Amino acid sequence: KKLEVIGVGYLATIKGKVWERGKEEPTDWAINYTDPYANASGAAALYGYVSNVTDGEKGIVPGSTIYYQNVSVTPNAKK
Repeated sequence: KKLEVIGVGYLATIKGKVWERGKEEPTDWAINYTDPYANASGAAALYGYVSNVTDGEKGIVPGSTIYYQNVSVTPNAKK
C-alpha cells in the first residue's frame, strides 16, 4: 500500500495504490483525487469510515474495527 498527499494551502492532491503482498508495485496510481477543502493545519492522520454504526437502546453502538498494517511515516523528498 502506498499513499501520497501533497498539500498547498487548502488544496491537497491524494494519490494511492494497493498491490498484493509479494508482487511488484504497480507503476500507475489506482486513486488520484484533489481535495479542494483539505485540512491545512494539525497533525497528519489516517481516518477510517465505518458505516455499520447503530443507535440501539443503549445509545451509540460502534461499528467494525479498522486495522492498519505496515504503516510508516516518512518526510517528503526535498526538491
